[in-house]
Amino acid sequence: MKKAYFFTIVILLLLFCGYSGLEKPLPPVETAKIGTMEGSVNELLAPKKYPDADIKKFNNYVNASAALLAGKIDYAMMDYATARNFVKYNRNL
Repeated sequence: MKKAYFFTIVILLLLFCGYSGLEKPLPPVETAKIGTMEGSVNELLAPKKYPDADIKKFNNYVNASAALLAGKIDYAMMDYATARNFVKYNRNL
């Protein structure tokens, strides 16, 4: 009986929070388009870790995040502090 209440509450929360299953899921990172910054460690690690991925190189993180927002790449590799600031000011990410 408690499980039924739990699942009912979860479903209601999803409905009230605006969940819609219409969002397109991200492709697997192994075969996705990944953006890295030129001269960074990520530029060296991405091709080794994901050899089947399409690696795009950008001059800076701003260009990589702009490409991410525009849908030109699926993922952008950057350090945590920079990524946190981009997400903080760009809720679409």
